[in-house]
Amino acid sequence: MNPKYAENVTERRQQINDEGWQTVTGEIEKNNEQIEKMEKWRWARQGNENGRWRDGGGNFFAMVKKEKNERSEETVN
Repeated sequence: MNPKYAENVTERRQQINDEGWQTVTGEIEKNNEQIEKMEKWRWARQGNENGRWRDGGGNFFAMVKKEKNERSEETVN
């Protein structure tokens, strides 16, 4: 594994733990499992090891929000 990758993920996780994660809905997310999913998704999506967080998470949260909306519609109906 690229050492820079490991270092950046660790720093990012610490930053998220310290600040919480603000989603597009304005919620603060401090769930480590969720953070790990985000990291895996980000790194898989951008497919590189140079430690850049290119997409800024917007697409990830749009995906999560869509899932939540679909689930809540199912519950209502």
